[in-house]
Amino acid sequence: MFFKNMEYWVLAQMGLELVLIVFIVYFLIKVRSVSRMMAASSPGDQSAGEEMTKLSAGLADLEEQRGALEDLLGELTKKTSYLQKQLTLLEANAQRHSVAAPSGNSGAPLRAQVERLYRQGFPPEEIARRLQMNLAEVKVALDLLRVQAE
Repeated sequence: MFFKNMEYWVLAQMGLELVLIVFIVYFLIKVRSVSRMMAASSPGDQSAGEEMTKLSAGLADLEEQRGALEDLLGELTKKTSYLQKQLTLLEANAQRHSVAAPSGNSGAPLRAQVERLYRQGFPPEEIARRLQMNLAEVKVALDLLRVQAE
C-alpha cells in the first residue's frame, strides 16, 4: 500500500470529493445556461409554428382563389367564343344587307326624293323617317333647295 496512515486515505477521499463537487457545480451552471437558452428560444419556436400555420392557411386560401379564377377564366373564354361567333354572323348579315341595298342611289336622287316629299307637304322629321335618313341630312338637303331657289 502506498498510504500507510488512515489520514492520507481520508485526505485523498476529501480531495476527490472536492473535485466531484467542482464538477457538479460546473455542470449545474451549464444546465442552467442551456435551460435559459431553451426558454428564450421556446416562444420563437411557438411563434414560428403559429407563423407556419398562418402561412399554410394563406396558401390554402390562395389555392381556392386560383381555382375560382380558373373557373372564371373558363366562363370568360366560353363567352368570348360565343361573342366572336355572334360578331361573324352580324358581319355576314351586314354584308348581305349592304349588297342587297340598291347601290345606284347617289346624292342627287336622294335629294330629289327629299324635295319631292317636301313639296308634298311632309315635315322634315317625317321625310327623315320615310327615307331612313338623319334629320340633319334632310335639313341640309332642304337648305340646298332654298339656296338654289334664290
